Amino acid sequence: MGPAQRPLDALQPGHEHQLRHDRPSCPLPKISWRHFGWVPGGMGQWAQLTIEERKQIDELWVVEGKKQGLLIIVHVGAQAVYDAVELAKHAREIGAEAIAVMPPFAPDRPPTLDVLIQILAMIADASGNLPLYYYHIPGTTNIRFPMYDLVRRSVNELPSLAGIKYVDNNLTDFRLCLEFENGRVNMMWAPEPKIQALPLGTTSFVLAEPYYAPYLLPVLNYWRMGNHELAQAAQKKLNDLQQIVGPAGKDVMKMLGYDCGIPRLPKTPISQEEYDSALTGLKTFGFFATFNDSTFPFQR
Repeated sequence: MGPAQRPLDALQPGHEHQLRHDRPSCPLPKISWRHFGWVPGGMGQWAQLTIEERKQIDELWVVEGKKQGLLIIVHVGAQAVYDAVELAKHAREIGAEAIAVMPPFAPDRPPTLDVLIQILAMIADASGNLPLYYYHIPGTTNIRFPMYDLVRRSVNELPSLAGIKYVDNNLTDFRLCLEFENGRVNMMWAPEPKIQALPLGTTSFVLAEPYYAPYLLPVLNYWRMGNHELAQAAQKKLNDLQQIVGPAGKDVMKMLGYDCGIPRLPKTPISQEEYDSALTGLKTFGFFATFNDSTFPFQR
């Protein structure tokens, strides 16, 4: 499918409890290889949104996705299974192309793979069996079943499983899933460095903040051209940028002219010193020259 981006939700500047209603979220770069968006709540923001807010954002993004030619994957995961069921039903009703699920993990998590599949099947049924993407992030959920076991069992027990967002560094498990039945399941690689998954043949990646997109593109292009040395150099440039950004992830959108508001508790805003340090580093890096007004699809 190609790279996915997780847009940051737009909150009213100075009012972290209010969503902006003039746009579905902070903008995504207009780049020809951006194929699908994962909404709502990039960088874990979805967990701080109410069910009604998530529905509002999902509705806006389905409309915007059709305008931009984006496949919109609506993340419906929740700590309460029946909240996820409700969101999956809503995704079906608004015309989403696919759903994604991070399973409940706190205070209780699925004790066995059987229970996990049971939960996913309930959610899939509520969505009308839209293509389902599983969100595998064991560092957060502590749900550590091999994804290859889920993929194999999905053939008969979860036929709508279309892909896995893979946030783990188990390359062996990832490769087994990638090769299962000639790529039956779309394996989306999320960890850094992205280049480590390219020798396995993957073509799907998940970005963190959307402004990294123009820096991932050279990594992929050079690799496909067979110039691995330049691909490595491009990967290093991407990782250098990420180091400069540090904790200022959402604030970089403000530096680009798109104020997405401050984070909701328990996450707190960065300090002015951290903001200034990131801004200075990005100027030195040449970051802002990469973007101009035509790069983003939404008006400020």
